[in-house]
Amino acid sequence: MRVYSTIDEANQAVIEKIKNSQPFLLDVVPAKSVIPELNGKVLLHAGPPMKWENMTDPMKGSCVGAVLFEGWAADEAEARKLLEGGEVQFMPCHHVSAVGPMGGITSANMPVLVVENKEHGNRAYCTMNEGIGKVLRFGAYSEEVINRLNWMRDVLGPTLSKVLKMMDGGLNVNVIIAKAITMGDEFHQRNIAASLVFLKEIAPYLTIADLDEKTKHDVMKFLADTDQFFLNIMMASAKAAMDASRTIEYGTIVTAMTRNGHEFGIRVAGLGDQWFTAPVNTPEGLFFTGYTQDDANPDMGTPQSLRHSVLGLWRWSLLLG
Repeated sequence: MRVYSTIDEANQAVIEKIKNSQPFLLDVVPAKSVIPELNGKVLLHAGPPMKWENMTDPMKGSCVGAVLFEGWAADEAEARKLLEGGEVQFMPCHHVSAVGPMGGITSANMPVLVVENKEHGNRAYCTMNEGIGKVLRFGAYSEEVINRLNWMRDVLGPTLSKVLKMMDGGLNVNVIIAKAITMGDEFHQRNIAASLVFLKEIAPYLTIADLDEKTKHDVMKFLADTDQFFLNIMMASAKAAMDASRTIEYGTIVTAMTRNGHEFGIRVAGLGDQWFTAPVNTPEGLFFTGYTQDDANPDMGTPQSLRHSVLGLWRWSLLLG
């Protein structure tokens, strides 16, 4: 490992690693196949390490949904008993090269996007976007939510895996990012352009894939309807970029910013796996009719601010060369 003589020199090396990152979407696979820690009753979550008793209701709801999805419990009461009894282990997504939206809850059989940073050889993982409405990432766990997760596991994930394997070397994420930036995307709330460009790239392969017509139609419609689908691809790409920069000794640039509804945590390039935490804040915003600021949940998710930091560097490297 190269030793840098000054902090500024080390930080410049961190920036170069981020700018030079080459994320490629390679596959969609069951989480447990690439994250060995999930081979058991283990759930990944957003933010720094935390315990069940410190989770807010939305994250607890996501855990209940994940337990039902995995078949560890037959109903909500049984799932909560399992979770409250300490029979499920919790682990931050960041500890296993992963990220997750909102609660970040990820379980063994959930399909994850596999993004490889070809410049540095490391990989990162993220669950796929469920769409809007009642979804696990916001704490919902109704039959509708579980049925959608089952479909994503049984149909969407395997279909996208088959399509991506038809592409030589996978899908170049930087190309999609560069196009979508010019169309107004910021890869947090605005992902419409990137999601449509993604669909445009895979559609020709999907039409000729060895799949029945209903599967092709259902997958095409889901991707066309899910304006935020690219969000999770961007999250995994940002994770792959920032993890590569964590190898620079003495670097002081923040490489992860994440929260779990209880604590806000950061990691710094030159300090490896060490967490620095503080109490999380509660966002102030607009609410649907019937709800007020009193109903707001403390902030959670990983890695929203990080994604914009990466994007800021990529804007210049992609658009200016």
